[in-house]
Amino acid sequence: MLSKQSMKQLTQSKLIVIVTIFILIFDNYTFFSNTLKVYPLEQSNIGFLISLLFVFGSFIILIFTLLSSKYIIKPILIVVLLISSLANYFMNSYNIIVDDMMI
Repeated sequence: MLSKQSMKQLTQSKLIVIVTIFILIFDNYTFFSNTLKVYPLEQSNIGFLISLLFVFGSFIILIFTLLSSKYIIKPILIVVLLISSLANYFMNSYNIIVDDMMI
């Protein structure tokens, strides 16, 4: 468990980076596994795969940073995590692609 001292050190920036890493690893697992099928982990593809991860992460961090405010960042992150988790569940369970009209 996190102590009160370590909770006080969790800034908005750290929270945004942690949530972004969570979204990239867990909510985009199927996307990255299918990408690795098309672009296998070889020396010629390693630059593309790293840049894909970096660009996605940077875009998510940019969006969250633009929306961040002292009082609204946590509710925004909670809603985004709930929506992305539900969308990921349905995509993996029913083999569908969730687009913006379905959300």
